[in-house]
Amino acid sequence: MAMDLKQKEFVAHGSVQQILEVAWAGNWYEWRDRGNTYGASTVLVRVPLLLWIVVLHLFAPYSKSGEYYSLPVNRMINYLASYAVFLVVLTWANNLDKTAIECTGDRLGLVLRTIIVLYAAMFMVRTVKLVIVQGPRRFFSMLWNVYDCVKLCMLAATAVCWWMSYANPHDPPIERKYWPSSDPTLVGEGLLAVVTVMSFLRLLFLCQLSYSLGPLQVSLGKMTTDFARLAAVFGIIIVAFTAGLCRFYQYYEGMTHVDPDTGYETKQDESFVNVYSTLKTLFWGVFCMTSSTAGTVVIENAAADDGEKAAPVYNHYVTQAVGTLLYSVFQTLSVIVTLNMLIATMTNTFQRVTGNSYVEWVFGRTEVFLSFSMHSALPPPLNILPSVHCVVEVFAYLSNCCKASSVGFVNMISSKKYHADSYPDNAFRELMHKLSRRYFRHRQRPTDVRMCFPACG
Repeated sequence: MAMDLKQKEFVAHGSVQQILEVAWAGNWYEWRDRGNTYGASTVLVRVPLLLWIVVLHLFAPYSKSGEYYSLPVNRMINYLASYAVFLVVLTWANNLDKTAIECTGDRLGLVLRTIIVLYAAMFMVRTVKLVIVQGPRRFFSMLWNVYDCVKLCMLAATAVCWWMSYANPHDPPIERKYWPSSDPTLVGEGLLAVVTVMSFLRLLFLCQLSYSLGPLQVSLGKMTTDFARLAAVFGIIIVAFTAGLCRFYQYYEGMTHVDPDTGYETKQDESFVNVYSTLKTLFWGVFCMTSSTAGTVVIENAAADDGEKAAPVYNHYVTQAVGTLLYSVFQTLSVIVTLNMLIATMTNTFQRVTGNSYVEWVFGRTEVFLSFSMHSALPPPLNILPSVHCVVEVFAYLSNCCKASSVGFVNMISSKKYHADSYPDNAFRELMHKLSRRYFRHRQRPTDVRMCFPACG
């Protein structure tokens, strides 16, 4: 509840963190004392041990070793070890040889894609389980979970493209350059490239465990929010100028003027001839990557008929002045005003985070603690395997559901004499009663002291 309500000072309190660290790592003091190098080496060593952890989880989940590997910190290490294999497979599949006529017949590519699809399916199973355990509202309130859902949707779309390419191969096989742009293989490769980038960026979430990297990761997240806010302002600006300039120079598209004296050719820039070229010119103009002649109007030479003098060609100075003026105003608003405002906002955000770096770091670290505490002991794709622990949990869950349904029916019958807003949880009432008694006891303590020592009063 404190994490949901962003009570950072409460979460960063020493007593709270002491309880969390004990629940996180148990008696594994080496993990607390050593640095990031020890943690990275532990993850690499854990990769070949995943098979042993699977055997323990299947047949001896309540043994001493099974409980040790079920600690939240070991759940995180197991997840990272499996995730490292997933990243290697993604990178390998993304860098396969694409010079072959048909990529669907590659046996290595088929194996890698099968592994990726298996990982994707088990990631989806884990996501559904977390939604059930935490509830949709709490689950989607964390932006990293939304990020994972987007990544999984793209992985699912990639798998569909692969299935379409295997189900409908080119017959006869043709070279890649003759494929249509909407070919499933091409679309799948594009989606896979995006998924690979997103999967590596997911490691930024773990930077919150480090005291030196944690505040930087928090600053990065808050700066992304600042950018999203100012992106709305920038979007309005760029849409406004695109609407005014999208076809302003359409008539001059493709025109070339040849100087009769020097023979020098000047070609009209494709800046404001259609919507796409206008958006491209305005967007890259923010980064000073467009030509300085974007607003120049070029009129081609007049064609002279046989025996007749060519008609005079005039420069359209008014059109050129309006186009250049609007483009200059856009550069002023976007680069000088909006971009500097974004820099100032990000600087202010970074200063606020670094000024309260310890609390921000502890709060981000606690977010990682709670996230991996919800995970199962086996990471994807090993979570497909059932175990004794799983059977016991399912049986306990079903028995609790039966008890809850019977108790709920009794409460439903007897709730008519209570107000609709009354809280039926006795534990909550008992907790509030104890908190109230402690509050009044602290309020009465100074009065009791003055009554016992009137001379001091």
